[in-house]
Amino acid sequence: CPACGKAFAKRPQLTRHQRFVHRLERRHECPTCGKRFKKKSHVRNHLLTHTGERPHRCKDCAKTF
Repeated sequence: CPACGKAFAKRPQLTRHQRFVHRLERRHECPTCGKRFKKKSHVRNHLLTHTGERPHRCKDCAKTF
């Protein structure tokens, strides 16, 4: 791969790698800080870093994350 140097045995593997690793645009932007993500779900998760919200609770120790 010209972009990262990773080697592939077959051309289709290189093509797939380039399409999924290097060509996915970071189209989804955090409205708070402007950081961009490839997936909208990643923005939703990232937004929690701004709010301090910790919606997940461990059932064993009650720690939140």
